[in-house]
Amino acid sequence: MRNVAFADVMDLVEGLGFYQARVSGSHHIFAHRYIPELILTIRPRPSQTQSDSAVHTDR
Repeated sequence: MRNVAFADVMDLVEGLGFYQARVSGSHHIFAHRYIPELILTIRPRPSQTQSDSAVHTDR
């Protein structure tokens, strides 16, 4: 596993055509601009603060 900064993940998701539709607690819900039925939910690691949060990816 690798740590990826949450802000970097958000930048990547937005670069792929998603926009942040809403935030529900720590969950950030993204919708795609051209494919409305495509929804993505991401959240920071619970052990990290919002300013220094990270997500894990398998590789």
